[in-house]
Amino acid sequence: MKTLSYSVTVCTEFLEVQRLVRFLLQHKRPQDSIVVLFDEANGDLEVENFLRTHSVNGEFQWFKGRFDRDFAK
Repeated sequence: MKTLSYSVTVCTEFLEVQRLVRFLLQHKRPQDSIVVLFDEANGDLEVENFLRTHSVNGEFQWFKGRFDRDFAK
């Protein structure tokens, strides 16, 4: 069976990332994964705190880096 990885890029979109992550967790298949990339150089502390506290159960992974609002790099 094939797997699907959802990649979410985030900077300051607190409400949007909350809604999206919760939606994906409710609707993804068990073999699929969610990976969130957080732009720590321009990101919001509220977003980082949400990612940190809600990823502890291993339902999704998140990584922070200095993307300077350019996730394509």
